[in-house]
Amino acid sequence: MNKFAYSIVLLLLCMGLISCSTPKKEEVISQPNAISLSSIAENLGMRVLWVPSQKKAVLEQGECHVSIEPNSNIAWVQGEAVAMEFPAYLNTREIYVPISFYNKLKTVLQDKPDVLVAPSEKVWDSTAWTIPQKPIINFTVILDAGHGGRDPGAISQDQTQQEKNLTLDIVFRLRELLQKYGITVILTRDRDAYISLDERIQKAESVSAHCLVSVHLNSVATATAQGFEIWISRNTQEPRYLQSYKLGQYIHYSMKKGLPLRDRRIRKSGFQIIHRTKIPSVLIETCFISNPQDFLWIMDPMSRQAVAQAISQGILAYYFYEVAPK
Repeated sequence: MNKFAYSIVLLLLCMGLISCSTPKKEEVISQPNAISLSSIAENLGMRVLWVPSQKKAVLEQGECHVSIEPNSNIAWVQGEAVAMEFPAYLNTREIYVPISFYNKLKTVLQDKPDVLVAPSEKVWDSTAWTIPQKPIINFTVILDAGHGGRDPGAISQDQTQQEKNLTLDIVFRLRELLQKYGITVILTRDRDAYISLDERIQKAESVSAHCLVSVHLNSVATATAQGFEIWISRNTQEPRYLQSYKLGQYIHYSMKKGLPLRDRRIRKSGFQIIHRTKIPSVLIETCFISNPQDFLWIMDPMSRQAVAQAISQGILAYYFYEVAPK
């Protein structure tokens, strides 16, 4: 080798562009008590999808929706955060999670959410109920804007919009409408801040509120699902269950009547914000941010105003027909 060639090789070695050492093997991470998502999908009859835009995996079976991000120890099951023993990790192009999480997921699937079909005769049999135009005294509502801060919630397919911002916008509009009637409105968050579920529930329990309404936007991996849903706690033994059911029915009727969205009806689940609170509570999935038509519709400020108007009418009907002194 001449001096010039030798100098070039030496320079490249110093710059780290070539190496005379043996290449390092890729480090393989593994846990003895882990299971792959493909195995979970096969065992539970689910399908597993990878969402490149959000860098997460999704497991789906009917109404059950689970999202998991590699390197995170939080899985989202039906929109609820579930802590895992250790973070999900990649190994030979597979995502692995703790077996203990797999066992939890089996329980969730065995206890599928119910779709409520029994109507409230006051709401469904009457097309003439109206909201009295008079002020309301001594009635307090907790409004919960889903997600916030480091928790963006669902993200639109084009990555431009986050659920946390849209839910807060709807809640602000809803607060204004309710306050016009003299209703005392308390927000679990009034800015883009992360508030844990425990903190939200604690706030709801610390004030003498008459009901809680949590506002969300839905999202699934497939773009075909669309429409709104009303959720109440599945705990039918709780004294507040019947009132939650009635509140949900008034809001459901008002949204069905006033919005051009598909009606996905009232459902029961164990969402913590409605399951653990001791007052009548509902969770509203306004529409699907993952559906192009729903997303285009909800991005119009007039649509969000219409959502707030429909929810407010349902809350007002609940008050005048169920709570107000007769």
